[in-house]
Amino acid sequence: MKIWKAKRTLFTLLSLTLVASFAILFPLLGPASKDASAPRPRLAQLVEELESSGKTLLQQSLVLANSDTDIPERILEQARARAEAMSQLMESDPQRALDLAFSYAAYASLPPEIQAIVERPFTEIADYRAVIICDHDSSNDDQRHSLQFADGRRLPISRSDIPRLFLSKEKVPLQGIELAGKSVVRTTIFQELGSEDAAWASDHLPLANVDPAADFLNGAKIDAEPLVAVSGGYRFHFASSQSIAQLESLLGKLDARPGLAIGSPAFLAKLPQEGAPFSAEAFQLAQEVEAAPPPDEVRDYLIIRVAFSDLPETPYSKEDLEALIDNNVAPYLTEYSYNKTTVDVAVTESVYQLAASTSFSNTDDLHDAAVAAYMADGNANPNSQYEVVSVIFPKLDFEWTQFAGLASVGGREQWLNGKANAETCLHELGHNYGLAHATYWKFDNSNAASLDPIDPSGAEIDYGDIFDVMGDGEVQVGHFHMPAKRRLGWLDESNFEDLTSGNDSGTYRVYSFDSAAASGIQALRIPKSGSEQYYWVGHRMKYPGIPNLSRGAYLLWERPISFNTRSMLIDTTPGSPDGRTDAGLALGRTFSDIASGVHITPVGAGQNSSGSYLDIVVNLGDFSGNQSPSGTLTASSTGEARSEVAFSFEGSDPDGDSLSYHWDFGDGTVEVSSAAVNHSFPVGGTYTLNLTVSDMKGGTYTASATVEVSDPITEFTSANIGSNLNLQDLAANGTHVVAVGTPGAVLSSADGASWTQSGGSAAFNKFFYDVIWTGSEFMAVGGGSTGTTSWTGTVIMSPDGQTWTSDYTTSATVGSRGFVSAAYNPLANQFAVIASDGSVHLRDDQGNWTSNYLYGETINVSEDATILFRDGSYLVGGYRFGADPIEDSLILLRSADGLIWEDLAKESGFDSWKGLHALAQLGGELLGSGFAADIRYSTDGGDTWTSNQETQDFEAESFAWGNDIFFAHGLRRNTGAAQNYLSTDGRNWKPITTSTGTAPFNDCIFFKDTFILAGDQGALFRSSRFGTLSNSPFQAWIVGFVSDESEQGAVANPDLDWAPNFMEFALGSDPSDPASIPTPPSLTRNSDGTLTVSIPRFAKTDIVLSLEWSTNLTVWSDLSATISTDSDALLELTTSQSFTQANAVFIRIKANQ
Repeated sequence: MKIWKAKRTLFTLLSLTLVASFAILFPLLGPASKDASAPRPRLAQLVEELESSGKTLLQQSLVLANSDTDIPERILEQARARAEAMSQLMESDPQRALDLAFSYAAYASLPPEIQAIVERPFTEIADYRAVIICDHDSSNDDQRHSLQFADGRRLPISRSDIPRLFLSKEKVPLQGIELAGKSVVRTTIFQELGSEDAAWASDHLPLANVDPAADFLNGAKIDAEPLVAVSGGYRFHFASSQSIAQLESLLGKLDARPGLAIGSPAFLAKLPQEGAPFSAEAFQLAQEVEAAPPPDEVRDYLIIRVAFSDLPETPYSKEDLEALIDNNVAPYLTEYSYNKTTVDVAVTESVYQLAASTSFSNTDDLHDAAVAAYMADGNANPNSQYEVVSVIFPKLDFEWTQFAGLASVGGREQWLNGKANAETCLHELGHNYGLAHATYWKFDNSNAASLDPIDPSGAEIDYGDIFDVMGDGEVQVGHFHMPAKRRLGWLDESNFEDLTSGNDSGTYRVYSFDSAAASGIQALRIPKSGSEQYYWVGHRMKYPGIPNLSRGAYLLWERPISFNTRSMLIDTTPGSPDGRTDAGLALGRTFSDIASGVHITPVGAGQNSSGSYLDIVVNLGDFSGNQSPSGTLTASSTGEARSEVAFSFEGSDPDGDSLSYHWDFGDGTVEVSSAAVNHSFPVGGTYTLNLTVSDMKGGTYTASATVEVSDPITEFTSANIGSNLNLQDLAANGTHVVAVGTPGAVLSSADGASWTQSGGSAAFNKFFYDVIWTGSEFMAVGGGSTGTTSWTGTVIMSPDGQTWTSDYTTSATVGSRGFVSAAYNPLANQFAVIASDGSVHLRDDQGNWTSNYLYGETINVSEDATILFRDGSYLVGGYRFGADPIEDSLILLRSADGLIWEDLAKESGFDSWKGLHALAQLGGELLGSGFAADIRYSTDGGDTWTSNQETQDFEAESFAWGNDIFFAHGLRRNTGAAQNYLSTDGRNWKPITTSTGTAPFNDCIFFKDTFILAGDQGALFRSSRFGTLSNSPFQAWIVGFVSDESEQGAVANPDLDWAPNFMEFALGSDPSDPASIPTPPSLTRNSDGTLTVSIPRFAKTDIVLSLEWSTNLTVWSDLSATISTDSDALLELTTSQSFTQANAVFIRIKANQ
């Protein structure tokens, strides 16, 4: 016989707080009706049902309190019905579930049998985990929250619009309800209690007050009954609700600071230690110190490798993971934080096999299982030894989302789902440090016609900031934005200006914030109308190929979410064809928020010893009486590409205000803010100039003009070669250009117009796919037919492109095409040739051939592979047909000798199912493209690749460069139509219309001031001759020393001494004479640990020489230095930073004009 007695009966039946139904009714997710056609119950019915069940259970509990009988089944059934309804309401409306839940006292009065069924209210300390879902396919922010009680039980928290916390915390006070393995958590730190619950708390919870009759926060005497609140299992006495609100606000703001023990966890931890009344001021000061990043912080980072019984292979080796973090993640974290923090990674030797992958639909369980397996191997609990504990596992497709990585925000936990590239790891570490995603305000989300960058009907797009690695930026350039760095303590009040009123209007010099050597003011923060909303204005200098950033301001909108904040990229060029790529606020352009009284205008850009900067005019206040400027635009109607055209404005402002000038020529460039400019259009076409003259207070004058720009590059003529040969590739020396193809096609020309067959017997019955010029001879490679689907590899050579001899033919077949690409290593006088079966064939300086495989085995690259030799290494790009899985399709490899190959694909920034068969080193730029890859460039020798294209529907087949113009030919992916592109920097590309038709070509080349295109069916087209973009001092100088155009580039080194052309220009030496070069620079360590770099030179020039440093020769950062000697014969730079003898660092010299 079960006997139960009530623990307490001093409450009324109405002590259960109930909420009336809303006028707006919501569907109830309840049990299925017996009548399938009956309407689903409404929320009001659910409220009534829960009210009724609560009253009934309490009434029956009173009756049963004095009874010795078992709990009747009908009462248990009522409890189960309530639990089912409450469980559904916890998911659909968590706040309403809390309102309708049993109070502490009411729950305590229930029999244990009923308590075990219904919701349990709690006030306890628990670990709170906020995990952010990193699914780039979703534009909406998605987080999952859970809690873990002291007994180890982990419960998911039902999603709320305003959760209790946005950051993970340990031992944090929580109030809420739990039921059937899930929970709802109240949004506040303190829960104020009614009289019955206050009485219950008095009996069951310890008192936090030192003096029960004094207000906990301020010590004020409590004359009447105290207001009782609970938090984390403690009860508190307050004199007023205002005291509760003040303490709630204080702790809530601290809870928003990163740190597992910062905020309310620290507050609760102090309670057992307090022997005196609580001091809010002392507590806040102590927390500020605790929350600040420690100097030279190193966070220990553990990666646990696991597999599953049905997926036994781990995706990464220990060595690869350590190299990834040490070389491509930790150094960038150091740079982002201005040398304030980094991580020290440890990767498990063992791969721990867990249960079948189907056992883990819950990532929390997977992480717990990995930690348990790690500890079962004799290791200590990693949560006590590491700041970040990551689990990497074979790729799983979770039913609720697809992700590459997950992390607890501000917490320890991290998940890497089969993919571990630098972007994913650093992005997830950003979450572990306490950052949310970097987002974008989509101004036209609800109104497609909107052109208001801050349209209130817009929407926040997750991952939307394409310049920040916490959005969709790339590691080497995607520094965390300014509000994030302030949040982490990397930017303090001395590094940004708070502008709050009209008295703060003025001009501010803002230095770039995305450099390790950043100094001075790096951001402006300006209030926007609305509580705790701000504009942040900064300068990103890591995107030199995006003019609106390199010569414009990076603008963010910060707005609060509870005690947390989110910062969104603002697109200041709404409606532009480049989308967010040109989001920056360009020179001379004013961003105005009239309602907030904010006007922001960048007016100048420059560089000095402190770094790159913008001069930004900010005007704050009400300028309702402001009058707009007026005047006249004088514009030329015609011009020639790459030649200067004059434009000017004549006018004034009636208020006498200073004016700025934004010249938008429609060609993607950003001009200076000046009343008169001389502009060079990079390529020909019809352009619309839009001039905006601004008084920088909201008043503007606008004018437009049409300019017809002629361009010889767009005017192509066909060369009739009298055959239908399919031409595959082009190469040239100073006198001849050579075209090769199939079948047996080897043509040469001295002018690109008249062509002759020159292959002779060496080309008979052979199909050629690549030809190169080594500096002394041509090499053409291809295949020889065997009468089957496989081909032998073949090589022919020529000293002049006209007389050819056979050099090598393989004895065995090498795939479906034979040889497809060749490169020459002048350092070792070695040739390397790629075959269509993935084999590599090397010819040494004695003419001997050997072979190996890129991947140690035969693969199928068809003809989609290219090999280059650059900076002392071979680089191979391509596409692997039939790869299984398809994620192994991308080929990107590097080798110093052609024998041992380093795989760069996984950390390259490419999706691994794409291809990269078009590679070129031209004009100082490393370029690449291929299947679904658009046009990319690499600044680190091929390790990582970047695209400045907003719409990625183009893939290049070939590149050319000459007279300062980059040319790309390829296909529009959506239509398959041929398309030509031009660029002046190799990074920003403009499509052009040419007279070559829509048929695709196979290769292009620059030869004697023209571009030449070669394709199938004998297609050969040559552009009209064109000159250089401008006669810069370097260009005028180099042609006086070097006649070979291929050796005239800034990074070329025709005399093979220690300095490339531009460095010789900077030092006043002869780039064609290896004897005419100053002594190489030297480095001295001074007694204070600073370094002095001595740079001998022959003349003092206007080239700016500065220093960069690295710990791994991969990631380079600016190194601040002062000039200690500056003469015609010597420049000496002394670093501001000190180095110990134990520091292993590399220093390099950078030249800028």
